[in-house]
Amino acid sequence: MKNIQNKKPLIGIIGGTSQFGQWFKFFFENNDCDCLVASRITKLTPAELARQADIVIVSEPIRETVKVICEIRDLLKPTALFCDFTSLKEEPLKELLKRKRGGVLGMHPLFGPLTPFLAGQKIVFCRGRNNKWVGFLKKLFEKKGGKIVEMSASEHDKQMAMIQAMTHF
Repeated sequence: MKNIQNKKPLIGIIGGTSQFGQWFKFFFENNDCDCLVASRITKLTPAELARQADIVIVSEPIRETVKVICEIRDLLKPTALFCDFTSLKEEPLKELLKRKRGGVLGMHPLFGPLTPFLAGQKIVFCRGRNNKWVGFLKKLFEKKGGKIVEMSASEHDKQMAMIQAMTHF
């Protein structure tokens, strides 16, 4: 019998048919996790995915992220982890935290979907509320060579604003 402590989560990606969603679906499945995907073109709806998954990741364009979070946040299992991959963190994290129970994590992978491997790549973690799945993701990403950078949502957004300004300058 499988030890419940070592149970792999069912991971759901909303927006999972995008390049980035597909990158993470492939990553999770190659690391022995089952993965569900919901988008505008799938039979599975975001609401159905939200009710089933242990980890729900919103991987939608920035303009859609908060809307999707608000639509599904009350549908998740109480033990689920609710995350997003958006490049802005303050507003999405504020909305994620309106969920009454369960884990909340803002994530921002600092690489693009054409990156072949996670090794050496950074993922920002803006913690909202910890649960066992936050630790699971951190361990999995680090095991595959990813570098976790922990910071507050406000610090993340300040740094991203500077980086964007420098890039356009």
